[in-house]
Amino acid sequence: MVIVSNPPMSRSGAIARLEPEVRQYDPRLALDGGEDGLAAYREIIPALPGLLAPGVLIALELGQANILTSPPVTGRF
Repeated sequence: MVIVSNPPMSRSGAIARLEPEVRQYDPRLALDGGEDGLAAYREIIPALPGLLAPGVLIALELGQANILTSPPVTGRF
């Protein structure tokens, strides 16, 4: 089984600079990843060991800015 997720990953301060077709039509809740864009990941990742069965793969989309400027928040369970 594979679970794929696209959590909110935009930094709160960057939402106003997103493309109009994103900023104007996607709910803010779906975009706002907090100050550094990683707030949802900090909630999701620690909960995974208690939620996933052995052998399940989870893939979480990260924005390029998150990968390049933020400390690692992922791990192997």
